[in-house]
Amino acid sequence: MLICEESATHDLIRRRLVSSLHTMEKGVVDMRVPDSRFYREELVRCCKIARETNPGIILAYGLGVAAKYACAISSCAWSNSDSWQKYHFDVGAPALKRIPFAHVFTSLEHYDEWGQVLGASLAPKDEPDFAIQVTSAIY
Repeated sequence: MLICEESATHDLIRRRLVSSLHTMEKGVVDMRVPDSRFYREELVRCCKIARETNPGIILAYGLGVAAKYACAISSCAWSNSDSWQKYHFDVGAPALKRIPFAHVFTSLEHYDEWGQVLGASLAPKDEPDFAIQVTSAIY
């Protein structure tokens, strides 16, 4: 499952990443989320799709809110509780499983810790399992 903000839809590097995943015969669920906004309805929709498609990993593309959605879906998709309440307040039944998530970013900057990449939007417990820095698209 690849999650990106709507503004990144036409990003050439993201498009090449999707193409490469398809070339490797990996089923890709390409999800677009609103730019710079974290909405309850979107989180619920994304969690529902994650349960239906059962992805092996969630890729958050970009430095924006996509990482927040990926983190929330990763930890809440397989909970029988309300996704929003589970993510924000840790209220409800524990998730039956957690989907690993990775952060894919295209910056040329060098980062020494997650806080530099993700800013203050994610708490330390919400760090991705790993990150992939993509700096070019080869055609």
